[in-house]
This record gives sequence, structure tokens and C-alpha cells, in this order.
Amino acid sequence: MHNWIVVCIALQLLSHQASAQVPQAPGDESSSCGLQDLGENKKVLLDSRHYENLLQSGAWDTNNGVWAYRLGGACSRQVRSCSESSEAQDNWMFTQHISKDVPSKLDVFPLNIFVEVQYRFSCTVSTVCALGSGAAGQMLGVYRYTVDTPVPQNQKNTGLYTLIDTIKDSSILAGRVKTIMFTLNTNEDGFYLGFRDEGTCFQLERLTVYRYTGEPQTIGLLMYPSDAPAPVSGTDFIPGTCADNAASFDFMDPLIQISSTGEWGMNPDMCFCTPGFEYVADPQCIACSEGEFKAELSNNDLCIPCPENSMSGGVAAAVCPCKEGFIRSPDRPGDACSRSPSAPNVAFNTGPVVTDNLEVTLCWLPPMEKGGGDSFFYNIYVHEVDNKQLLLTIVNEAPIEPEDTGNMICYKTDLMRNGEYLFLVTSENSATSTPDDVTDLSKVDGRYLPFFVTAGAVEMAGAAEMAAAMVITIFGVLMAAVLGM
Repeated sequence: MHNWIVVCIALQLLSHQASAQVPQAPGDESSSCGLQDLGENKKVLLDSRHYENLLQSGAWDTNNGVWAYRLGGACSRQVRSCSESSEAQDNWMFTQHISKDVPSKLDVFPLNIFVEVQYRFSCTVSTVCALGSGAAGQMLGVYRYTVDTPVPQNQKNTGLYTLIDTIKDSSILAGRVKTIMFTLNTNEDGFYLGFRDEGTCFQLERLTVYRYTGEPQTIGLLMYPSDAPAPVSGTDFIPGTCADNAASFDFMDPLIQISSTGEWGMNPDMCFCTPGFEYVADPQCIACSEGEFKAELSNNDLCIPCPENSMSGGVAAAVCPCKEGFIRSPDRPGDACSRSPSAPNVAFNTGPVVTDNLEVTLCWLPPMEKGGGDSFFYNIYVHEVDNKQLLLTIVNEAPIEPEDTGNMICYKTDLMRNGEYLFLVTSENSATSTPDDVTDLSKVDGRYLPFFVTAGAVEMAGAAEMAAAMVITIFGVLMAAVLGM
């Protein structure tokens, strides 16, 4: 029997063949046939109308030459398989390798691949369908071979292909469209398609392969990615991206919701201008000018001038370092920089105080140098001398804020029992640390004033009974004598 093969249209080979590149869709289509947008959030992976030729280009291939071209215009080529033989047919046609085209960062869940086949079965008076007319003779099997990258030597190995659907039609000369769906897992990057004609005249008018995707867009400072996959069903989350100089609170990629048809979910604000940048307008975070800073990750805070005794050192400053000779607490970047203050001064006009209870009053004068900055206050620590271990525990519930008049400052507190006590009054500002207790006097070196207090029972002149009294002696700078006791 003779096989009559439909005459192919001789066309020029695609430019990519000349460069000896292995055909792979998407991206190997003819440059003269522009990509056609399918709309509805569809990412086109292959469209036969994008090719000026298919079989001769090396993109598609056959096993026996029965598949051939049919007229259809430069950018709407059609192929057909038809034989006048009465013998059973087994004619294969294979596409080039097709990538699912998902960036690795976004390949986080399985997705659906859709194969849309526009076809026509045709038996004419001059053509005898090999297996007779009707549905029995009009069948086309659609197969796939899943493989991550192109493997040209396996393109026509039918043993590697798995049937995914069969197209049957009892109508002759009637155009039809059928959409076939299958799922690719996250570890499956691409596939070949195979079409098996068994005993019919079959005309493939258009083959379109696509998947659903979210349209790229920017809302606020959140950038929705291009080529995003859509999940198999329902909704899922994929990583988005923050605009330049913006980040999420955990500095990880924000997760945005997408549906199985590529619709974006309602995602809250997840991106904020980083330290050193302020929010101006979508999608912009503008660098702070020189002499300004912004310490927080936020869209509400603006760049503000550097605190006193600090400088930015340039634009986009998250903190203004202190000038030489000045310091501040590392966790308070908005405070002015200051020097460590000097110790409080002795109030020479005070002397021993006698009282009939365990109440003690300490008085001192402000230091010569407060160090500058935004704040200045005093802390008071106490140590019972009978305790062998030096441990000075803070006794004032809140820092003592002095009136800025240069006058003497006094503080009253109650002792627990009679005995000998060591008090330290320390000068504090934003450059100093304020520990709850002091075991090493170097922590407050150069900024403390010591007081030695003796609380004992004495006979009150003219009194018939004994009463508890307090004798307070201010030693000032005689700390060495105190520690030697």
C-alpha cells in the first residue's frame, strides 16, 4: 500500500536552529510572530501560531513523516496527519521541550498545566479513513514525557511518554477545541508533548500550552512578582518583594496570597522603609539627607536632625555617631551625645544630724560637669559595712531629678537597723549606665560621692529614757578610709 503524504510547505528555518541551540519553549518562537496574550492571567508556554514553521525547524519532530504542514498563513501554521492507506496508522508528532518557566524562588507548590487543542477530523471523498468513518476511526492520543531539561536523544522515545488524554469525535469536518490539564510538582521543571494519530485524518489547527499566573504589580511598597505560579486549587502563598530600601519586619520576603486562577489576595501592608530612609510616595523610600537620621523600620517616622554633639557622616543614616569625646547609651540613638558627668560636690555647710529614728538625710551639691545631653539625674546606692562582701544596692525607686538652680540637693531614706552604712550618690546622664547594684566601683568611677553613716543609741540630754538616734558624718573624698574598715 502506498502512503500519500500531504505536501509540506517549504519555509526558512528558524534563526535559533542556525545557532545550533536546542529548541525549548517558551522563548524559541519566531521573532516575526509576536506573542499573543491569552488574557485571564494566563502565562503562555507554547503557541503553535508563534512559529513560522514547526516540523522543519527542528522544534517539532515526527517518527515517520506522515505529519506535515497545511496552509494557514505565516503566523498561523497548521499541521495534519492523513493517510489513504487501509492499514492501521500509528503516527507520532513531538513538540520541543516545554519549560514551566517558574523562577526557583517561586517554585513552592505544584501547579496545573493546560493543553488547549484546536482540531479538526477530516475524511473526504478522496480519503479513506484507515479504520472507517465515525468515532472508531477518529482518535488522537495526547501524551507527555516529564523531564527537567531538554534531552534531544529521547524526544522520540515513545516508551518514555505517558497518556494524559484521548481526543475522540464522531463528527467529520467539524472544528473542535479540547483543553487537557495535568499537574507538575515542584521538582518537575518541564516536559515534552506527544500526539499519536491512530487511523484518521487529523488536523491540528492550534496548540496552546499555558498555566495560570499572577499579574506583576506594585501596591504600596509591596511588589508582586512576574511569572508567579498559581496553586492547583484554592489559594496559597508565594514570596513577594519589598521595594528598594524597604523591608518586612522580620527582614524576610513577605508572603502574598494567590488563587488557582492567578488572582491576588488582599494582602496587608508588609513592607516598610528601612532605617535611614523615609516614606514619601508609593513605591519610594527616600534617603535621609546629610545631617539627618531615621532609626526605625517604619513608614510613619520621618528623618530628623542629628541629636546634639553627633553627626550623620553622610546620607541615609540610621544613627548619628557621637562626636569625639562624647558618648550615649547604644539603645537610645535619639538621645543627644554627652560626656560622662563628674561626681556630686560635698555640701560643706552640713554636719552631723541627730534624730530619734532610723531616718537619714543625705545632702550634696551639683557636680562641676554635667556632661551635656538631654537628661541629668542622680542615683543612690547603699551598703551595710558589716556585710563582708561589697554590694551597693540602689535605694531610690526613681532617679532623682534635681532642680537646675545650683542649690543643695537632699534625699531622705529609712534604715533597716542600727549599724554602719556606706552610701554612694552617683551623677548620671544619657552617656552613663545605671546598674541596679554595684560590686565594682569602676562602674561608677569618677562620678560618685561617698557617705559613711553610723546609726546608734545615745543618751538624749534631759531625757529620762534612751532613744534610737542617728549620727551622720560626711566624709566626702575620704573613701579610702571607709573601704579600709
